[in-house]
Amino acid sequence: MKRMVSVLTPPALAALAFGVLAGCAGNQPPPTELRNARAAYHRAASDPVAQYNESGLIESRQALDVAERQYEDSPKSQETKTAGYVAERQAQVAEANARTSAATQEQLQKEQRLAGKSERRADIALERLGLAAKDEPRGTVITLPEANMFDTNKAVIRPEAKARLTEVAKAVKSVAEEGQPQDQGRTMTLIGYTDSTGSDERNATLSKERSDAVRTFFGEHGLNEAKIQTEGRGEADPVADNGTKEGRAQNRRVEIVISPPTHGGTMK
Repeated sequence: MKRMVSVLTPPALAALAFGVLAGCAGNQPPPTELRNARAAYHRAASDPVAQYNESGLIESRQALDVAERQYEDSPKSQETKTAGYVAERQAQVAEANARTSAATQEQLQKEQRLAGKSERRADIALERLGLAAKDEPRGTVITLPEANMFDTNKAVIRPEAKARLTEVAKAVKSVAEEGQPQDQGRTMTLIGYTDSTGSDERNATLSKERSDAVRTFFGEHGLNEAKIQTEGRGEADPVADNGTKEGRAQNRRVEIVISPPTHGGTMK
């Protein structure tokens, strides 16, 4: 014959503990403040969101223990009532903070899901153009090769490059226009680079002029120029060997850097 094992749930254990402590105080009924504290702690501990504020729940349990000991030592004293009131308030605060933390976590998860959707849409749009977005500490980086965008030593966008650049502008704008919380405060920086041919001074000037040209083009296609910064870094930060023709072509580029989100406006 199997033995039946009785398992007490946490609320049942709490009730048992309270009953034992009450018995230790003789026949004196607990004051209202202590009864309220017990009920408040039970609500806080039983709430599914309690996991979001475990430290607060521990502190409220400790405050209740103090009140129970005070009740055991001096059931009718004002100190017992005061300790009960303090324990009740701590339990209420712990419950409120747990709910706030749970709501914050839920909102964060929602924003992360939305961010994932926005990024996937942007990635798909860029893949169609043969481009890719790369995540770096400074933000999302999209590289625009300059090989077919500008003539040598010029900063005027070539007519045959405008159709593709228009699609790039649309891809960036589609994300910026959503206005989702995860897009708040994003800024865009266009950074121009050259290869190693030419003087440092000329390369710095040319790279800045080319990034300015792309910003003007983006502005003409719906993006807010006021929220787009430009830089010219000349031959700095090469991504390929300047000793080869192919390498120099790769180093002539404009990078679109979209900063991580903060609080504030969008790129619209």
